[in-house]
Amino acid sequence: MPLGFWSRWLCSVCGNDPHLTIKTRRPYLWLGLLVCALLGVAFWAMPVDREMATLGWAMRIGAPLGGALAVVSLIRTRNDSTLAEKLSHIMPAADEMCPFCGVKMMILSSRAVCPSCSVVRS
Repeated sequence: MPLGFWSRWLCSVCGNDPHLTIKTRRPYLWLGLLVCALLGVAFWAMPVDREMATLGWAMRIGAPLGGALAVVSLIRTRNDSTLAEKLSHIMPAADEMCPFCGVKMMILSSRAVCPSCSVVRS
């Protein structure tokens, strides 16, 4: 049952999807830092019993290390520009041929129309 039209966008320069985020987003890094801080405080506040000594010490050391890695990642990553900002740097198409059927496009005021397949380039 079709729910609408789907299209896949690919960058003509790098070939990647411009809507896809590869890096960890900053709110998740802040959440990871908060969780590591809470776990570190909780495990340092608890007394270490013999049954859970390995896990206790692993969390006592691992949680602050995870928090430090989250801080380093927060410092290194900057706020990415939005898709609208990225698209503003792309120059409009200036070719006179239709990219789909190869016929010369007719220029009407500020738009170009393909007489063969009716594609409109504004």
